[in-house]
Amino acid sequence: MKRFSVFCLPALVMAGALLLSVACKKDNAAPAPVPAQPIDLSASGTANCYIVSAPGIYYFKATKGNSNLLAGDIEKAEVLWESFGTSAVPDKGSIISSVSYADNYVTFTTPLTLRNGNAVIAVRGSMKNILWSWHIWVCAGYDPDATAQVYKNDAGTMMDRNLGATSSTPGAIESFGLLYQWGRKDPFLGSSSLEFSTLAKSTIDWPTPVSSADYGNVNVAVGIPTTFIYASTGQDWVHGGPDNTLWAADKTIYDPCPYGWKVPAGGDNGVWATAAGSADDFKWTSDFDNDAMNLSGKLGDAGSIWYQAAGCRGEDNGNLSSVRAKGHCWSITPNNNNVYTCYMYFASGEKKSSFYPKSSVPRAAGYSVRCVKE
Repeated sequence: MKRFSVFCLPALVMAGALLLSVACKKDNAAPAPVPAQPIDLSASGTANCYIVSAPGIYYFKATKGNSNLLAGDIEKAEVLWESFGTSAVPDKGSIISSVSYADNYVTFTTPLTLRNGNAVIAVRGSMKNILWSWHIWVCAGYDPDATAQVYKNDAGTMMDRNLGATSSTPGAIESFGLLYQWGRKDPFLGSSSLEFSTLAKSTIDWPTPVSSADYGNVNVAVGIPTTFIYASTGQDWVHGGPDNTLWAADKTIYDPCPYGWKVPAGGDNGVWATAAGSADDFKWTSDFDNDAMNLSGKLGDAGSIWYQAAGCRGEDNGNLSSVRAKGHCWSITPNNNNVYTCYMYFASGEKKSSFYPKSSVPRAAGYSVRCVKE
């Protein structure tokens, strides 16, 4: 515990001051108290994503994903962006109120009143360059183990929501989650609307997408976590790709899922085809008004297994499209130059929607991730 006297003292003092101010408030809706001791999110293991389900002071070891490799010669930590995943523009500090770095650990605090959303914390080196970044997934009361869903035929145990979703309720924009390019650990914003392909708001203006011809390198991508890299030729963001090692059965340092979870396998023997009993597509009723498909009874026996029409970001431009019409979830499984996803096509009225347990898609596109338990 000696470490806290070195690098958590400012955060602890801040928390004490905040607690005092709460105690002096005269309204009836007092926020939950911050724990007396900081919580080590990396105590069980490191990852590129950490889940926060209650207000408090948190810290994690500044390693590259699920490895023991330190991110580098770190000078400082900062919050790159925060988002509620909606059309509301958050004030800075709405999700993460402070962040600091010392002694190989990143420490951050949340506001006393927790706000559901997502944020990314980055560390920079002496040249101000980003060395690594981590996704902080803030969802009050969320325990992925408690809500996990066992899929049929020993296919695996899956999260009940997309990575970054702060709700699993159909019809809630917060159920869409974030979007990812294949093999990259860093999330991109999805839609702020169930009706239109309009990007969610955040605390920053996001950079213009860049060409893989100029930026399509894995190490370069790590340093530009908010920049979408579109395919200048072919369909891969990695120039001269593909690189099948970025996401794999043995969880890699670029896997975007939290500790204990990873991107699932796909294709003929992947989680969706195994659970469904076939890799062939099939017709399925969707809740078109709520942009979701309940695959309960087909993929598993849970009362509801919702998949959303979260749309995608184009491999050739990074633009968001197909919200309310389509949804994909990445797998780790390559198919030549492409990669397998599960794919949902949503139809209105009396038309049946379709679910494709395996669909081959470009690696540079931005799609959802649904994590499987390791």
